[in-house]
Amino acid sequence: MGDLLLEVLSHHGQILKADNVEMVNMPTVNGPATILRNHTSFISLLNIGVLRYKKDGIEKKVALGTHGIVEVYKNHVSIYVHTAENEEDIDIMRAKRAKELAEGLLSQGIHEIEAGFKAELALKKALIRLSLGKTHED
Repeated sequence: MGDLLLEVLSHHGQILKADNVEMVNMPTVNGPATILRNHTSFISLLNIGVLRYKKDGIEKKVALGTHGIVEVYKNHVSIYVHTAENEEDIDIMRAKRAKELAEGLLSQGIHEIEAGFKAELALKKALIRLSLGKTHED
């Protein structure tokens, strides 16, 4: 069989499609998982974090802004998330504002569980985006 085909999809449409990928590494609920060519079939839940993949010897990154799922079947890696951004598309200023807003909400001692949960998710997403944006900015 050939190299891997990687697709990152959301309800907004296709975020990424890359063929001839050498390796995919992603944050699953059980820890990091690395997928190589001819990997066995695999399904897992994903955490918010950084998806890394290697194509033509160059590592590229995608910020996964929400939890999701991954399915690996016959050298096709399909990732389904609500939001994701390629590292070169990250708006650093927007991510910094989102981080500051989320930290401010959390520091105020939010009492509603749902609001606190949303603020924590927003903070995680902003931190992931900033970590990739800084890499791209350098």
